[in-house]
Amino acid sequence: MKKWKWIVLTLTGICLLLLFGSGGYVYQKASRTMQEVQVQVPVKASIETEKAVEQKKGLSFLLLGVDQRKNETGRSDTIIVVTIDPKTNKSQMISIPRDLKTEIIGNGSNDKINHAYAFGGPQMALDTVSHLLDIRLDYFAEINLDGFTDLVNAVDGVTVENDINFSYYEMQFPKGELSLNGKEALAYARMRYDDPRGDFGRQ
Repeated sequence: MKKWKWIVLTLTGICLLLLFGSGGYVYQKASRTMQEVQVQVPVKASIETEKAVEQKKGLSFLLLGVDQRKNETGRSDTIIVVTIDPKTNKSQMISIPRDLKTEIIGNGSNDKINHAYAFGGPQMALDTVSHLLDIRLDYFAEINLDGFTDLVNAVDGVTVENDINFSYYEMQFPKGELSLNGKEALAYARMRYDDPRGDFGRQ
């Protein structure tokens, strides 16, 4: 495998795990997890992206969490852009609200941004987010609900600091530090209406 492909796969795996993981433990689990969960990570790079990797310039990733039912394309209800700067060893993440109305590139319409995936799959989602933020997006990774559950289980669960009491699908989530398995983490992440901050609180 080319060096730049390995870099991209490793960084993407770490980006996905960092949504709930931490530190060196995440790094050790990254390779194994990427093999175990249902994550799609295209590794075909443009010449511009290959040059950016070789010159140690920043890269941008689009992470998509897809609510996908049987025989449906699904919608990307979680949309996160991650930028990584190898010169400063820093990364930044921005979460885009799924109901944000914007121009859907390639569809000729203005609609909720999560519909871009439903209309044209990951490529239309990538084009739409790239246009919205006016940045180059080098790669994307997508994961569905089953993949999310597998991802959390692959790192032996996650610990979160819950700031409100709520229940979801008969699961109780009291305020405070919680250790969650894959099924519990998915329910925790999907709760929306009990949070007074709505979708912003969930993000």
